[in-house]
Order: sequence, then structure tokens, then C-alpha cells
Amino acid sequence: MATKTSAPPPSGNAGDDDAPFDAMAFMSNFEPSLVHRVLLADPSDYPNLTMSGRPRLDRTPVFDAKFLYENGFTDTPPPTGEGGDGNNDDVSLQISRTMKKAFHDALVASLLHVAATQRGDREDDEEQDTPPSNTPDLSALVIELHEKMRQMIPNRTDLHGMLRDEDVKSIQLGGDRDVLSAYLQHLIRSAEALLQLESEDRSVTTQQWLEMASGVVVALPSPSTLPLDITSPEVFVVSSLSYLHLKADLCASDIADYQLSTVAPQIALHGTEYERSVFQQRFSQFEEEHAAPITRQWIERTIQECGMSREELRSSEERRVTALQTSGWVNLILFQTRGGVTNEEDSGASGDSDGINVDEGTDEQQPQLEPFIHVPEILQLDIANLRSIRSTTRMSVIGSALALHACTVAGVGDAVLRREPSSPEINQCRDDLIEAMSGRDVSSQQAFEEDI
Repeated sequence: MATKTSAPPPSGNAGDDDAPFDAMAFMSNFEPSLVHRVLLADPSDYPNLTMSGRPRLDRTPVFDAKFLYENGFTDTPPPTGEGGDGNNDDVSLQISRTMKKAFHDALVASLLHVAATQRGDREDDEEQDTPPSNTPDLSALVIELHEKMRQMIPNRTDLHGMLRDEDVKSIQLGGDRDVLSAYLQHLIRSAEALLQLESEDRSVTTQQWLEMASGVVVALPSPSTLPLDITSPEVFVVSSLSYLHLKADLCASDIADYQLSTVAPQIALHGTEYERSVFQQRFSQFEEEHAAPITRQWIERTIQECGMSREELRSSEERRVTALQTSGWVNLILFQTRGGVTNEEDSGASGDSDGINVDEGTDEQQPQLEPFIHVPEILQLDIANLRSIRSTTRMSVIGSALALHACTVAGVGDAVLRREPSSPEINQCRDDLIEAMSGRDVSSQQAFEEDI
């Protein structure tokens, strides 16, 4: 977790000698990147801040066919409209699913191996379906789930008692002790504890799983069918454990995000001074000449290229803002292509990646170090935002040029692009172009260009 969100607000008044120390001690509980995001947020958006920096997950995961497919428990994707979104070609999703499937398959194989060994069915082929030697023990994963929930409520010992680690450690499969009767009762207890921690909207899907699992328990020892046409008791137990881990992680994130929203005003109050302190610790004191050299060079070039004299800049804050926005931001960062504010290209600088590096000693493009811009140290916490803004700007400029070219080729003029509101046909063409330009996971450069 990025911060100790339970840290109390700083004590002491503005006139107390200890107040600065207390404020810095309070702020030291938080990562600089988190403090920076709070400072950039409007107070009305504090409830939307998240510890991870990613948007809060609005859709609560459901134990359904979509979950089973995405986590590798079935090879049949759900139909669109039944939990599926039709997007089964996304490379990152395929990689994620493959890794999850390998892990879950190993767990299922481990359970099947134990069951077959107990029945004496493995004498003919001892190596068939033998799980990897480093396969995690299922009981350890159940205890890990218990611990996740205890960490969310360290003072609720009444809930701690619902989760019995010793009983889980003593599980021995074999004889009349099958995987369902051995593990399902512990998963049900975990779900019941989770229901007391989740928000009302998040708890709905946990309750749905609980009803499924309770139906299986009623049918023990030999349920005729399993929910969602799951193929075996082992798959049902492992998929259920995976789902409850996911819900516990989501619950922990929700709790941390809520705590963040409550301390965000205190972070904002002390954040500016804290950022200055952290910056100077990393890049030296502001008054030292060698401190933040790229920032100094960026400011100097902004002054040189803004078209205003130093006297004019000193006399007017409005002119300084204009210079910073036009020369400093637009010219030297947003549309800078190589080298940035120093026009140097040493590979040791930190910066943004924009393409393929060109080896100046040959006529061939070498897939080595990618071109970069030097980013001023003062923007070092904004690197991810800079990359996103630069990417969006490039797409906007290139897309506009392509649209104008298409209008010229079609002989319709660019007036069709300026109509308000845009026609449905123009909106669809724009959406298709954006999707094609964003399709970096296509099979080849030729396919990418053909899509555009």
C-alpha cells in the first residue's frame, strides 16, 4: 500500500514550535506521487481520488462466465451481452489470462493429484498431470485470504475469530474428505466476513457467490451439478478462492480510497511545503547554482524564445504566464521531438519515449535507444501525465491532418468537419480513425497503416 492512511492529522497550532515537525512527520506517511496528485486535484474531486492513481472500479466483479474465462477456468469466451464484451483480441488481456490460467491450472492439478493418490489411481502413470513442484499449497492461499481481511480490520477481533487458520492447516484430503467438504466451509466463512466489510453495492456479488456455494453444500457429498457448468469440484474451489481474493483486494482498495478522501484536505494543506522539501532533498537547495540544471536550462530557453525582454517579463505576471504557456510548455515540451530544452541527446537523461532512435553514423534506423525529451526536474512527478498529453496531442494533430486530406481527396471541402453538431456519419468516421490510430497491438506495421 502506498501510504499509512491511518496516520493521524498533525497536531499543534501554527504558533507552536513543534508544528512544522509534526506536519512533516504526518506528510512522510505518504508517497510523493500521491501528495502530488492530491495537490493537483480540486477539493470537490477528493472523493474520487484513489490510492493507486487509477480510476475507481465502478463495475463490481461477478462470479460468472466472464470471470471464469478471464481467469483461465474455461476456454469458452462468454457471448457478448452475457458478461462478454466481444474484445477477445486484446494482447494484454490475452497475456494476463494466460498467466492466470497457468497458475490456476497448477492448483487444480495439485488437488487432482492428491485425490488420485489417495484413491490409488496413479500406479500406472505416476507423472501424468503431476503439478509443478513449486505449486502453492491451497490451504496457504486460504490463510492468505484470512490475513487480507484481518489487515482491513485489525481491531475487530470478533471477525478474526470467524476465520480459523488452524482448522485450514489441519485439512487432509482423502477417504470421505473431498475437496468440497474440506475447503468450501472455510470459503463460506470468509465470504460471510467479507460481507460485513464491503459497501452495500459491492456486497451484492459476494452474496450471490455465497448463495451458489450454499447450494453446493446442501447437495454434499455428491452434488449432481456445479454452478455455471463448472467441470469439477476442484475447479469450483480454486475459482471461488480466486474470486474471493479479488473481492478482498477490491474491498481493501475501497477502504484505503475512503481513508484517502478524509485526509486529502490535510495533505493539501501541507503538501506544497512538503513537495518543496522533498524536491530540494533530491536536487539540492534552490539557491545553489548546480541545483535542477535541466529546469534552469528550460527556463532560460523559455525566456530566450518567448519574444519578450527580461524587463517585460519581470514587470508583468501575465506576460510570464504567457511565456511559460507558449514557449515553455507548447514549444519546448509538448511539441519538442528530440533533446528537449538542452538540445543534447545523451542517453543518460530522463524523459519521454517517442519513436525509434536513428544512429547518426549510418543511414539505417536502429531499434536502440528511443528519442526522448529532457524533462525539467520540476516536472519529474508528472512524467506519466506528460506522456499521455503528448500522445493525445500527436494523435489529435495527425488525425486532423488525415481528416483534412480525406476531405480534399473526396472533393467535399473541410466545411463538413466544422458543422455543429457533427453529423452521425462524421462522428462515426472520427471514432473509427481514433480506434485505428490507437490499435498498436495489431500484427504488423502494414496492418496498422491499412487500418488507418
